[in-house]
Amino acid sequence: MNHKLLLLLFLFPFLLSAQQVTEVTYFGTNPGNLSMYTYVPAALSKTGKKPLVIVLHGCSQSAQLVSEQSGWNKLADTYGFSVLYPQQKASNNPTMCFDWYRAADIDRDRGECASIKQMIDQFEKDYNVDSSRIYITGLSAGAAMAVVMMAVYPGTFNAGAIFAGGAYKSAVNSLSTTSAMMGWVNRSPKEWGDFVRDANPAFKGQYPRMIIYQGKRDIVVNHKNAYELIEQWTNVNAADTLADDTVAAFANNVNINKYIYKNAAQQPVVIFYDVKNIGHALMINPGNCRDEGGKMAPFSVDEDYFSTYWTAIDFGLIPEPKVTGKKEITVGEQQVEYSVPYYKGSTYNWSYPDDATPVGSETSNVLILNFGKMSGSISALENDSAHCYFRYPALSVKVK
Repeated sequence: MNHKLLLLLFLFPFLLSAQQVTEVTYFGTNPGNLSMYTYVPAALSKTGKKPLVIVLHGCSQSAQLVSEQSGWNKLADTYGFSVLYPQQKASNNPTMCFDWYRAADIDRDRGECASIKQMIDQFEKDYNVDSSRIYITGLSAGAAMAVVMMAVYPGTFNAGAIFAGGAYKSAVNSLSTTSAMMGWVNRSPKEWGDFVRDANPAFKGQYPRMIIYQGKRDIVVNHKNAYELIEQWTNVNAADTLADDTVAAFANNVNINKYIYKNAAQQPVVIFYDVKNIGHALMINPGNCRDEGGKMAPFSVDEDYFSTYWTAIDFGLIPEPKVTGKKEITVGEQQVEYSVPYYKGSTYNWSYPDDATPVGSETSNVLILNFGKMSGSISALENDSAHCYFRYPALSVKVK
């Protein structure tokens, strides 16, 4: 995340083949001297406002490389949104890291953060963007700069996803970066929150939702940074630091535990994915199925978990893969409807309690049941148009 890590963050001698990003050379005064690249799907509907995702690369990376590594363009094609890729220049930082620790780049309307905001503003002028559905994500130095953007321009973003990043102002100059990255900077939730509030004192709205991924074996950004981020963003979102919900072995991956922090209105404001057995890397799952994607490169690891896909679900860009319907049923209740997200060309194989009787089709995304006396679970196995199988987590139902 700074010049001291040059040996760890080496330059890549290759490019992977994928959808090409396009450079945009006009986007304001560009005080941070950055480059702007975009990916707008050719098939994107010109009617209606569309979401926008901003993706910030890690050290030694480029806009094109991170687009291929992360797989965001694939999801943009499938689900109908655009992606903006700011890119660092070697003249600013020889290791191509965003300068997430320099006051001249992380104070509102200054330097690199101002350049990224100008890119967003330009994109909104060029395309029909849903301003309520702008999201930001990044890896390593890009993650830290994504936190900066959420802090100084909170009204711009609906949510952000931070992969191995740190709290806003965990470092304030190049000398303090090592302490921050090693997890030696420890402040109270209020102190962390005050940094964010002071970044934009006029802001009185809802702060963006924060999604955090952190590997426990990360030797570049210590795992402790995740807890400082949790403290900072639960504080600004008026929540406490005790998780309200916990999901062990999330998405059937034994390495991932998910923790959800809610505000007083029971809205999730911080989500933390605590990941065992990985270091400083983006989790991917190469393949062509819906929940597969990303490409192997330095700073990515195949964990059978396409983190970009699950981030898009957390953002609200993709329907949540779950069975929806009643959990408590009376004995003999009739015409009870269950459903999973609809995908054109998919067929579904449902499972349900043995004495329940289906009404109509059992191969669509909607199942209607007449119940008997048995409790049990409702689940669906989807076979999509690419002959990929996806099993939805079971919904437990109780008949009483």
